[in-house]
Amino acid sequence: MTQREIYPNAPISLVVAEIRHPMLSDLTSAELGDLKSAFSLTLPILRWDEHVDIDIPTGSRRVFRFPRFASRDLHHSVTVRPDALIVESMVYTGWEDFRQHVVTAMQAHDAVKPLEGIERIGLRYIDEIRLSDAYDSIDWADWVADDLIGPKSIEGVLDAPIEQSQGTAIVQVSPSISYTVRYGAARGQAVVSTDNLVRADEMRGDYFLLDLDGAWLPPQRSVPEFDIDAVTETLDELHQPIGALFESLITERLRDEVLR
Repeated sequence: MTQREIYPNAPISLVVAEIRHPMLSDLTSAELGDLKSAFSLTLPILRWDEHVDIDIPTGSRRVFRFPRFASRDLHHSVTVRPDALIVESMVYTGWEDFRQHVVTAMQAHDAVKPLEGIERIGLRYIDEIRLSDAYDSIDWADWVADDLIGPKSIEGVLDAPIEQSQGTAIVQVSPSISYTVRYGAARGQAVVSTDNLVRADEMRGDYFLLDLDGAWLPPQRSVPEFDIDAVTETLDELHQPIGALFESLITERLRDEVLR
């Protein structure tokens, strides 16, 4: 297998692994304490995520709170929801490290509150491709694949450059595995820091989004038993083409002048 190049200036802003499972009851105080102990070395900070569910016909609101265990620098976290286990990193140090975070999270959760099955496995990489201030103007055709550039004829008709564009491509690789690629020129940040998860660098200005989202669904709408090894193998399978997919969407100029 060819060793893929690791770029010093890789544009990854967020990596997320999500394991959805059948609904569980809320964590008891004892279970929450056991999880906090399990994460004490790597994710010692306990925070809470809030989700507001609004009933449109009545306008009533329900607020749900989910525990999130975070690293001291708030770059990495594990969120425990009744229907999902979510592992996130805003500082990515490679697949092996991130994969181990996911395995540790699954082991801790299963030891404290066993999961009853698997309904979906997701792996998502969000890249924000940015140029330095040395470039006075940006023509994204110089930096990303032609397939990702929007309808240039619009610029000619309106005599003005396209500042923001969006596109989505979905590929069904097998009955169980699909990839969604979202892309486009944008401004600001695709990923925003929160009180519970913080970017290493707060970025501003123009960027090009590459959002690579792989998903596995069980065949025939079944709910397989939860098995850590099986989930890990599926995550490896989802991850395998991500690097090649990213490489196919960028130019050699971006590699030479930005990523390296």
